[in-house]
Amino acid sequence: MMNYVWNSEDHKRDMLKYRNDLLDFYQPSVVNPTGGFYWLDSCGNPLPEYGTQLWLSARMIHCFSLAHLDGRPGAKEIAEQGIDFYYVGSGRDSSNGGWYSTVINGSGQGDKDLYGLAHIILASSTASQAGIINSSNLLSDALELLVDRYWETDYGLALDSYNINFSHESDYRGINANMHLTEALLAAYSATNDTSLLLKAIGITHRLVGEPVSQGNYRLVEHYDSHWNPQPDFNSDKPNDPFKPYGSTPGHWLEWAKLCLQIYGLDLSQSWALSTAQSLFKAADEAWMPGYVYTVDWHGLPLCSYRFWWPVAEAIGTAHFLSQITNECKYKDSYANLWKFADKYFIDHNHGAWFYELDDNLLPVSRTWVGKPDLYHVYQAALYCDISYNEGFAQGLITKNNL
Repeated sequence: MMNYVWNSEDHKRDMLKYRNDLLDFYQPSVVNPTGGFYWLDSCGNPLPEYGTQLWLSARMIHCFSLAHLDGRPGAKEIAEQGIDFYYVGSGRDSSNGGWYSTVINGSGQGDKDLYGLAHIILASSTASQAGIINSSNLLSDALELLVDRYWETDYGLALDSYNINFSHESDYRGINANMHLTEALLAAYSATNDTSLLLKAIGITHRLVGEPVSQGNYRLVEHYDSHWNPQPDFNSDKPNDPFKPYGSTPGHWLEWAKLCLQIYGLDLSQSWALSTAQSLFKAADEAWMPGYVYTVDWHGLPLCSYRFWWPVAEAIGTAHFLSQITNECKYKDSYANLWKFADKYFIDHNHGAWFYELDDNLLPVSRTWVGKPDLYHVYQAALYCDISYNEGFAQGLITKNNL
């Protein structure tokens, strides 16, 4: 077992080694020679039938750009090919604008979702700070599309989706895509120093999270209509939907808490963001069974008891930032205990990376997700120990490595 004592030098050394272990799993096979990245199975083998998916490939660009800043051999070239695929390659829809959600055998398809666009903004922001060619231009294009097509000025939020040629706008609005947009806007602010991006991120977070939590409504409503009216019964027949489940998602409480702490770090006048993060982190205890259940109803009872990997990874980040800000032992202990839980149940010590899902007996299962396609949550989990709450991932590595 690795050392998990918060802020110890032994832990930081173990996490640097573990980041490289994760890259050893993904790096050999994840690159699709036709552009973008493969979906990998549980042993790290490509599953080309899933195509090149925008959100997933953008996360790989983000991670390999960070890996380059962290000194990983070959990471820069991998990030470069990803940027090329979406800047001048077949990942970009040159006819209609934007980027294809999926490319299979060179053919682009799928709706133009905010979720994918947010990840392009994140990827190009991180890549630009890592010195990846064309990434700054890709970021400019993505931010322009955000303002032109998705940003709803009257609400200070972003709409969720269009069809492929932008001729029809979905009536659905969602908290998940706006959460990842907030993450992306914070990264873009770090890359550009454009204050308008930070203000957008603050506005989204205060509206969707700060206001309800201040009123005691920490079980965040995930789904809305086109006028941003809450739709708490949306997908009531789909409590385990991988992107739009019924009920409230405790993992998102933790993810929002982490973003709130990053906002507080960038603007200490946003004191509501610190109190909101503390409330959400504490509230997530009701979903710990152990492992965080996927969804709860409006009384806090489990709806879908699946234990996914990503809430634990996000909780690790939140606990780390709260430890930095408050220096309280309870957060340092949470950080260590979350890592110990992940080590015991989620980390696949035989094949590498993390299992994606545990059953009620905390045994690995594959009901919702196939394989191990996503490096992003777990790579960031292993990187928090070297990052300050008032810097983004890329800037944190630039500071750490004196780049």
